[in-house]
Amino acid sequence: GVSEYPKGHKCGQQSSNLIVKEIVKAGVMGDEFPLDEVFRFYVTKGELDEAMALKQQHEVSLTPAVLKKRLMKAFEDSNRSPKDLLSLSSSDDHTKDALRDVLAKTMSCPLKADSYNRSYQITFFQDLLKHGVSDQAAVNAAMAQAAAIPEADTLDWAAKLKDEHGAVVGAELLNNTIGMMLKKRELHMLDKTLCLFAKNEDVIAARGNILKELTNNPNAFFLSYRIAKDQYKELLASGYWDQGAVNTMITAAVENRDMPWANELRNSYNAFLDVKTFEKRLSKFIDDINHRINYDADYLSTLLRIVNVKDPDVGSAVQRAYDLAITISDPSMQKMVEKQLDDFITSLPGPLS
Repeated sequence: GVSEYPKGHKCGQQSSNLIVKEIVKAGVMGDEFPLDEVFRFYVTKGELDEAMALKQQHEVSLTPAVLKKRLMKAFEDSNRSPKDLLSLSSSDDHTKDALRDVLAKTMSCPLKADSYNRSYQITFFQDLLKHGVSDQAAVNAAMAQAAAIPEADTLDWAAKLKDEHGAVVGAELLNNTIGMMLKKRELHMLDKTLCLFAKNEDVIAARGNILKELTNNPNAFFLSYRIAKDQYKELLASGYWDQGAVNTMITAAVENRDMPWANELRNSYNAFLDVKTFEKRLSKFIDDINHRINYDADYLSTLLRIVNVKDPDVGSAVQRAYDLAITISDPSMQKMVEKQLDDFITSLPGPLS
């Protein structure tokens, strides 16, 4: 042996390292100290710089079997990057086969629930892929795993697999992930999933499902107004249209005092504000004037422009608002409000309800 110390003894390890280094330095390796054995000694002891120097000088490398065993051990223990081991490998076909096998086996393992260990897994896979290891079925399976977890790190990695390695997953899986996000009201994550679809028509269909879900539960829309609005805009731009949906959108716009978009929805997408919301916001507008709260002078005219005038209750709602306008203490403001309401009532089709 290379040391008289007991195995595992610290001094024995240090002495072994020094002796082997001196042998290598002296260039006296032969039958007693074969090159492959010295190389394995360095790898076993973690002396990877020494192992790399030996590899570069004498073109020695890890055998496919040893490489595979050590990579699998590193992955199972989650304790080291595969980069050093990969740098000590050769590029022959047997090694490539071994690395593809490692990639397939590790990528088939479930992603960890905790972000720390999951991050290690993803980095491990990325290092293998960057080394040129390729297995399309394994990459697709890994993307499916990542896309099924509605977390930022997994979805970002799924996107990388799609963009850089041509990974593909089914629309059904992605729609399930979107469903989980909608249940948790994590609307800020939707775009990270929508970009994973392989076909544009699947993206449009998914946006339609998102819109229907938000329409069926308007409170979810109002709680995440800006994010949901972006989704709606993308849908409308893609040609999707639904009367109930655009009406929900215009209600949300008014509730969030986003009158420019409310106007756009009315003018470009035939959206109408429901009478209940109209009357509530009209009353609030008048109340704000009486309490000298900041208000937008165009707000009233926008409300009158976007309400559904065909609703039989709209006339009585305006009449009640007119009665409230009488209480406005500022004469000029009272006159302005009454005139706009008068003009609106006059323009209504048929008798007042």
